[in-house]
This record gives sequence, structure tokens and C-alpha cells, in this order.
Amino acid sequence: MFEGARQDQAVNIVTYSIVARDPGTGLLGVAVQTAMFAAGASVPWARAGVGAVATQAITEGAYGPRCLDAIQSGASAPAALALAGVALTRGRQHAAVCDQTH
Repeated sequence: MFEGARQDQAVNIVTYSIVARDPGTGLLGVAVQTAMFAAGASVPWARAGVGAVATQAITEGAYGPRCLDAIQSGASAPAALALAGVALTRGRQHAAVCDQTH
């Protein structure tokens, strides 16, 4: 239950994020939507000409920069997750990565 909700009022907190690349322009983007305060400060990461990363649930602030560094060094988006040490666990951590080709 969300803090601040009445005891008799169940509130579902749903968070989703997206990373994308426009194949026509090559522009990258990342966004997050949630009921939690300040998710935009910890979920989205992007670097022009490199990639975009979203980490959510229990976020790890190092994942975004690590993934972007790996992509900038030549790794693909899927390989960047492994190289960055992203430990995805069902219900606890989620990540999405997009590079210039994916």
C-alpha cells in the first residue's frame, strides 16, 4: 500500500519506463512514469550519440553510467548489461538499454 493512502484504500503503484531509438533520425530517448516521487532523478540515463538506459524498481545509480560507458567502448546494448554487472531480479530490479543500432 502506498504511504499516505487511507488504511481502507489500496493503492497500486505501477512504474514503467521506455528506451527508444528513432531509426530515421538516430535520436535516442528515455522516459519513466510512476507514482513515486523523483523517479526521474534515478531511473533514466542517456548520452548523446551513445545510448539510453532505464533502471527501475530498486535502482542502482551506477548501472546507467556503466552501461553507457560500455556502449561507448563498443559493446552492444545487450552486452552492456552484462559488462555493467546489472543483476536483474524478478520484481526487484529492471533495466532496459538502447544503443545506436538497437
